[in-house]
Amino acid sequence: MAPQTGRSGKEAGFSFIELLIAVSLMAFLIIGVLSMNSAYIKFNQSNRYYATAVQLAENGIEFCMWQPYDTLSGMNDVKSFGQIPGFANYTRIITVENWTATSCTIRSRAAWRTGGSTNAGGLNDHWPIEITVVRASL
Repeated sequence: MAPQTGRSGKEAGFSFIELLIAVSLMAFLIIGVLSMNSAYIKFNQSNRYYATAVQLAENGIEFCMWQPYDTLSGMNDVKSFGQIPGFANYTRIITVENWTATSCTIRSRAAWRTGGSTNAGGLNDHWPIEITVVRASL
């Protein structure tokens, strides 16, 4: 018969210290995963706001590109929060500058607000998107 090694029948299983260490390690892993998950959710939400603002700024440029050139002189189209259908938390400003008989500069700015801010320029208002193009008259 082979000699018996390890613990006897009464000592089989994990000690309290081993169990405490294993539970502590699992708790640290779970806390780490949960904190990464909440950061990921915030990052995704921020990217969604940003992508929508880019889309609105691009739409403003496209709008001006399809208009007859002569109608762009002095254009200043301001859509405040709640005035863009389907985009209540976004605003857009389209301006036409340096208009001459041959070319003009079109600038489209888009922004969003979070946190229910109602004052312009507040800490919860973001203006990261500005697209500028030069259009030649045809």
